[in-house]
Amino acid sequence: NTYSMASMQSLSGYIEDTQKLLMSSLDAKCQTVERTCDLGDLLHFFAFDVLGEIAFGRRFGFLESGYDIEGAIKTIDDVQWYDGIVGQIPEWDFVFRRNPLAKFLPGMDPSKSLITRMALEELEKRKRYGEKVVDRKDLLSQLMAANEKAPENFKESDVFAVAHGAM
Repeated sequence: NTYSMASMQSLSGYIEDTQKLLMSSLDAKCQTVERTCDLGDLLHFFAFDVLGEIAFGRRFGFLESGYDIEGAIKTIDDVQWYDGIVGQIPEWDFVFRRNPLAKFLPGMDPSKSLITRMALEELEKRKRYGEKVVDRKDLLSQLMAANEKAPENFKESDVFAVAHGAM
């Protein structure tokens, strides 16, 4: 049910709020002297803020700030590039990313990225305070409910993996 049309429609108001923010960002760009903007960046920021609303019940803040906060989007792009290459020879992952020394190399510790930190923070907050933390049934709350129903089949690590993977 998490990805059903009804679930997505229940979040449409939040998506529309983010859409209004995109439009106001475009309007603001049109009011500047140069009247230019990188539409690709704005649409990227929009997409990630919408995903934040759907997955975690809050935006990441890319549209408000107007830039890639902490290089989070670039990090995801880099990881996809890495996964595309290493996916061809999975054993390489044990040499590079899964190597115990990798966390000491700059940029190789995924737990330091904004998206990962946000997912971990939201998961921890909801475990501590319950469902009352958010005013909607977002992806994370639905995944946590599935975990409560059948923890032996859908572990907490699965909750994190799916919510984080949605990004």
